[in-house]
Amino acid sequence: MKKCMYLILLFVSVKGFAQKENYISIVSMLPKNYVKDASVDYTSIIQKAITGFDSILMPDFPILINDNGIKVGSNKIIVFQHSSKLILAPSNKSKFSLFYIENAKNVKIFNAHIVGDRNFHQGNKGEWGMGIRIEGSTNVLIDNATISDFWGDGIYITRSGKVNSSKVTILNSTFNKNRRNGISIISGAEIRISNSLFSNTNGTNPMAGIDIEPNSPMDNLGLIEINNIRTSQNRIGVQVSMMHFPSNKKQIFQINIENMVSLKEEHGLLLRDFYNKNKYGEKALPLNGIVTYKNIEINESLKEPIKYFNNAKGYEYGPKYIFNNIRIRNNNSSIKKVEHLKTELGKRGFDVIEF
Repeated sequence: MKKCMYLILLFVSVKGFAQKENYISIVSMLPKNYVKDASVDYTSIIQKAITGFDSILMPDFPILINDNGIKVGSNKIIVFQHSSKLILAPSNKSKFSLFYIENAKNVKIFNAHIVGDRNFHQGNKGEWGMGIRIEGSTNVLIDNATISDFWGDGIYITRSGKVNSSKVTILNSTFNKNRRNGISIISGAEIRISNSLFSNTNGTNPMAGIDIEPNSPMDNLGLIEINNIRTSQNRIGVQVSMMHFPSNKKQIFQINIENMVSLKEEHGLLLRDFYNKNKYGEKALPLNGIVTYKNIEINESLKEPIKYFNNAKGYEYGPKYIFNNIRIRNNNSSIKKVEHLKTELGKRGFDVIEF
């Protein structure tokens, strides 16, 4: 007898978001005598459900996913239940994603619990095994996610060709033990990250909780807002790296990093590399951007609380940096060292309003 699929009328309430939807239950699409211990690969079934339906309810138990990953198109709502979890099977690929959101609009993922293969990865090449890759997509919401143990980044945000990612919101989420970065922002506008924890990022540089780092002058940044985050025991809390961004066109952007607490990291903040030529050797215009750090607390820094690179010929080509209410509580830094840091930042042309 053909197995019947069933819809569930579900009232979803996730941290302020409430919506009534008819959800397809993936359990109804699983084979008879399905397992609940993530020992059998059900990737194709998950993909079929997400391709065929707009509102999807994940099974309330772990599921094994292979390195083909899951492609998510437009107008999708995916809800994980209390014990839902997607676990990536060991891969030998250097580049893959568990969720791949490309050229899509209006995607919402609630309560995602996804686990990568870093502890079982087959091989040691590459650094591009992502939890969620958002490429050329708009109106994407990730709320209350737990993303851990990926070979590369927890979330990677970039463009697709000339189509930039925009209106990407990441809320109330935890990123732990990812190998390269918690979140990488390569190309995107109207990016909002708030109320989230980034911890124990280690394995391959830069090992940042959040890394804002365009790959080339073809990328684009717009408004990026990072608010109320904690970074703990990463190599870097938040990195802003413009080394590949200079261009012969105007790059206009604004990055606001506010209400951040860093604990036991080499550098709570890292600012790097501004050049008067881009990576292709072309003469570049100064970057027309503003980066504001406000209400930042850096505790027990292992090296330099704020790291900046001493490229004396390059800082005038970088964005404008503003520091407002920076508090450094570092067991290895005397008050003199903190005052010296403040003076050096001022010498570099960074606006130090309050330190």
